[in-house]
Amino acid sequence: MDSFGHVLSEATMFLFVLLVGIGVVALRRRLDGKPAFTDQDWRFFFGKAGMGALTPKFYLKLGLAVVLFSVCAVIEVLLLDYFGAGILAGVLVLTLIGVINLTLA
Repeated sequence: MDSFGHVLSEATMFLFVLLVGIGVVALRRRLDGKPAFTDQDWRFFFGKAGMGALTPKFYLKLGLAVVLFSVCAVIEVLLLDYFGAGILAGVLVLTLIGVINLTLA
């Protein structure tokens, strides 16, 4: 029963963060004089998935991104573990964004 309570609290927090994030984006767009939700947003979330054929070059880049992020994550966990989970999670997210930008973009 204890694990179910943990899952329930985490699911509630995830839903809260998701809704607050959507609200912040909608508010920011509204303050910029743009519509809160555009047609492109609706097509992105509810439209047909239009993913084309994946090439071997893409799979090589994806493999490189996974290996590069894994190595960086191990080093960051060893170095930044003592600073707390929040700082470590933030650094890991920034590293993942950088690796994706470097390899897949």
